[in-house]
Amino acid sequence: MTAADLPLLDVRGLVAPAEGRRLLHRGGPVLRPEGVSLQVGRGETYGVVGESGSGASAMARAIVQAGNTAGRVLLDGVEVAELDPVQRRRRLRLLGSAGDGRRQPWSSLVDDMRAAGIADPESRVPELADAVELPATVLHRPESELPDGQRRRVAVARAVCTGPDLVVADDPTAGLDVTVAAQLLDLLGRLKADLGLTYLLVARDLGVVRHLSDRVGVMYLGAVVEEAPARALYRGPWHPYTRALLSAVPVPDPEVEDRRERILLVGDPPTATPGGCAFHPRCPWIRPGRCQDEGPLLRALPGAAPGHVVACHHAEDLDGAVAANEPGAPAENPGQ
Repeated sequence: MTAADLPLLDVRGLVAPAEGRRLLHRGGPVLRPEGVSLQVGRGETYGVVGESGSGASAMARAIVQAGNTAGRVLLDGVEVAELDPVQRRRRLRLLGSAGDGRRQPWSSLVDDMRAAGIADPESRVPELADAVELPATVLHRPESELPDGQRRRVAVARAVCTGPDLVVADDPTAGLDVTVAAQLLDLLGRLKADLGLTYLLVARDLGVVRHLSDRVGVMYLGAVVEEAPARALYRGPWHPYTRALLSAVPVPDPEVEDRRERILLVGDPPTATPGGCAFHPRCPWIRPGRCQDEGPLLRALPGAAPGHVVACHHAEDLDGAVAANEPGAPAENPGQ
């Protein structure tokens, strides 16, 4: 296999702790021993969705900080942990980390580029400001004085300033109002086209990743439970968890929105990974026996779109061809 045939990012069995949740009897994070495995092609946007506690954000950071957790992370076939630190800073960037609010963005951008081995970084800052649609003068103000929208654009500039191969975007629109969030997503889309970027995009809801993603992986308690091309996932989700997440995404048509049924999940994600299917304690479609006793593997269903796989024993019985947020098709909940 040549380098051109390899995925840009290849994650194999990465054990991602579910952030914010602790095992009472061990004091450690919730872990799925099989870990996370996914691949992202060059020029692709792979969206990862999961509610708080799913492990999605922890996975994103573990990819950038490869070597500090179990599993393998390869960039163009090379272990990220084995990359020269300068090359790693240059090729793999995290969008989501806050900068030092007391510093001027201009200085932090220069320092980031210099640490990545980029010559004459000062001359590149005005071009970066233009790329993220900020007046260059804004970059001379302390970051803490900037409004949320401008701070997020500074974060985008920081993520792309080294000309990376891969940008790992951890919930980039969190806390923004709808208008500012939409503008930021449009900016990320334009930069992808203009700079030839590849994104791993982590978000809390499927409505955010829908704007940018070519493929989507849905995470629950540190493992991917459904993966599909974006269009296939939104048209026909198979996993009960995906159906519940989609039912929470608003539909622009008020008449459709009024008659849709929300799929409400019972309780919060558990503090320890249960036996069998990890989702079974909250699943509206749980069936006695196999769901509690046997953990499902990712598999394709008959007639599935290429690349659409799901970890659910009974997915073919859940009428997965009807998306929970499809206009004109109110969600059904067989568990009620």
